[in-house]
Amino acid sequence: MLQRNLSSGDSLWLSTQFAFQATYLAMMCYNFGLHSYEAKRHEQCVYWLKESYDLNKVGECCARETMVTIATTCSGADQGGGGR
Repeated sequence: MLQRNLSSGDSLWLSTQFAFQATYLAMMCYNFGLHSYEAKRHEQCVYWLKESYDLNKVGECCARETMVTIATTCSGADQGGGGR
């Protein structure tokens, strides 16, 4: 098995990408829900809108964690004294 250690930059990039992808998928699910509602397929509408809601929660959580990571990384770099 090939293993690779992730740097903090790689980890930050992955969490940012996951947040964007979760938000994009939530938007797609929401649109499927609207189309299902317009087609009077109410069970499908409920399913897609619930998926959209759940994915939005995941995306918000990841975005919040990413912002905390960025703030922690930046404040650590500022306190390190090796900057400008």
